[in-house]
Amino acid sequence: MPGITRLDGPADLAGGWWLDWAEDPAPEHGTLLARRGPVTDMRPLRRHVLPSNRRVDGTAYALPDTTVTVNPAGPLVRLRLCSQGDFDCDLREGDGLLVAAVDSEALPAPDTAPIRLVFSTPVTALGTRVAGAGQGATGQPFRAVLWVRRDGRARWEAPVSVRGVLGTVVIGGTATAPFIGARVDAEPGIAEARLTLSTGPGRRFDSIAICPLHGLP
Repeated sequence: MPGITRLDGPADLAGGWWLDWAEDPAPEHGTLLARRGPVTDMRPLRRHVLPSNRRVDGTAYALPDTTVTVNPAGPLVRLRLCSQGDFDCDLREGDGLLVAAVDSEALPAPDTAPIRLVFSTPVTALGTRVAGAGQGATGQPFRAVLWVRRDGRARWEAPVSVRGVLGTVVIGGTATAPFIGARVDAEPGIAEARLTLSTGPGRRFDSIAICPLHGLP
């Protein structure tokens, strides 16, 4: 039976779109949510910026080909901005982040994953960079884990994972947070994705952050 292929970077989703979580998706703004091409400094591209610490669980981002809803049934997710003074992690300065609490010492599972993305129209591939935060945790290793569920199916596909090391904000360069992504090898497409990070016992992160979201229709 066809499965999924792990994607290792944004180049694996060339020709698709990417989504800046900090762009206010309210329909009355008429903002462009699906951007094309390489990811650059997001700040000058934004027309309507969501304030940092805004709750975004239940928020729907309407794109031309699908709508992405963040944690429609919880848990809580907040929008933060990557910087030394807001949420310091190894993504680009100014990036808009989805941030949720995580129990990094627990055994990773889709039922307890803190970030959940639901697609109104299934996509064939998706990916994002995953970072974390925790007191005194800079330089500590972790594993990011992604599950996808195909449209019309109850079970989750086998997870994909990638290893990373918690770092600090990247100024004027390429984000160093690890990239994780998946592509389905045949229909049906991806209706939902869930993400977490894991350190295992003895090393604890308290937050997970992702940015941006890349997708292929």
